[in-house]
Amino acid sequence: LSGFLISLVLENKAVAISTFTNFYFKRIRRIFPLLLLIVLCCSMYSSAYYGDTLFAYSEKYALHSALFITNLKGNNEGEDYFREIEKVDDFYTHTWSLSVEIQFYLIAPLLLHALKPSASFSILYYFLSVAALSFLFSKMVSPPTAFYSTLARLWQFYAGAIAFRLQSEQALPSAKELLVPPTPCKNFASNLSIVIPSTIALCVISCDLAFDNLESAFRDALTFGAAALLVLKLTTPILTHRALQIIG
Repeated sequence: LSGFLISLVLENKAVAISTFTNFYFKRIRRIFPLLLLIVLCCSMYSSAYYGDTLFAYSEKYALHSALFITNLKGNNEGEDYFREIEKVDDFYTHTWSLSVEIQFYLIAPLLLHALKPSASFSILYYFLSVAALSFLFSKMVSPPTAFYSTLARLWQFYAGAIAFRLQSEQALPSAKELLVPPTPCKNFASNLSIVIPSTIALCVISCDLAFDNLESAFRDALTFGAAALLVLKLTTPILTHRALQIIG
């Protein structure tokens, strides 16, 4: 979802310092105030009810969450997230995902905007190449690193960016374009841009299932499924229900 959203935000923007500063300012304005409020409330609670040792421990990870490096803690210490959440003395374990998100935002304008090729078809292959490198990295490292590392998660962000690219290519043509019949080459390229990512997705899930890696298969299926929903722009009563839109 973030890869899709950031691609949407940066689309047709000039590659300029003002574009990037405006992008970062909006992310900071949306995220920092609420995060700092949560850190403040948790710190007040821990100072009132924790002993000196636990309070020092809690404040250390409060700083990690405020600096958006909570995921580096789990990565470096080889900790399993689902065991970590059983510890009631660390309020900030869940901020690992926000840390990954912010670290992606730091490099997103460069990777998704400044470095992308100008040709539409080349953009898709550029995105697929970066996503493939990230995916291979996630399979080569240890499970905790694959879970916490931004680089190992980069392919999931790129799945959203690819979905945005495919959806944009399916947009309604202009009146001028309607007067010109599509060439066989253009039709072939359009079909290929759908077939290639779909084939890769199915192969990845099949390989996970073949090696009995159900957790990875489930995670991959969710990522590709979300990307497919974005591309197809389904408007079923469930997906467009007002309650779900409010929840986000």
